[in-house]
Amino acid sequence: MPHIFPTYEWAVAFKEEINRSQVYTEAAKTWEGAINFVIDDVLDELGHPKVLWIDLWHGQCREAKEAAAAQPIEAPYTIHAPLANWKKVITKKLGPTQAMVSGQLRVKGNLAHILKYVKAAQELVECATRIETEFVN
Repeated sequence: MPHIFPTYEWAVAFKEEINRSQVYTEAAKTWEGAINFVIDDVLDELGHPKVLWIDLWHGQCREAKEAAAAQPIEAPYTIHAPLANWKKVITKKLGPTQAMVSGQLRVKGNLAHILKYVKAAQELVECATRIETEFVN
């Protein structure tokens, strides 16, 4: 059964895929930090952009959930993009590194630090592609 992006159920499925990935575990063994994924043009019931939050720590995802743009969960990294760009990344039509460097995914936080973990970022996308996903509107 497909999970709808961006929802809590999709975030939980993403967490499960990340934690199954030995490639991610190895590539991110020294990564510490949560990430807010902001879907700029998908709004919640209050008119704020939808946010998915994942807590990544030493190659594992400790938690994943929906957050609120009005009251975001603290994270050293926030990545903004419209749904169309998230869809391109999740369906592997656009690589995450290329998307960040070109501004199609806008990063708040230390981009140079993120780019040290290119293999981990690529594996996060691989994890996302393994989720049967439907995209809102």
